[in-house]
Amino acid sequence: MSVRILGLPVVFVTIVLMAVAITVFFGAWAADARAQARMQGFPMAVGAEAMLPGAPVPAVAPSGATQRLQGPEAEAAWWEKAFLYACPLH
Repeated sequence: MSVRILGLPVVFVTIVLMAVAITVFFGAWAADARAQARMQGFPMAVGAEAMLPGAPVPAVAPSGATQRLQGPEAEAAWWEKAFLYACPLH
């Protein structure tokens, strides 16, 4: 005999709710990171090896300047606002 909520097994409902919660949390994390990147210039990484843990991070981009998001990416997207609104931890 299995316990059911709205005709669905409890295990299924629990896993779906956890997946939604994790998706909202990581979506808000990404939105928060984009918002912080818009507020300040950030050096651009050079190649994939710059993303490895322990790799030295260049102080500035190779051209000697930092890059800021410009154009359509400079404004908060609708999904950023939605994730930040939905996540109580952000």
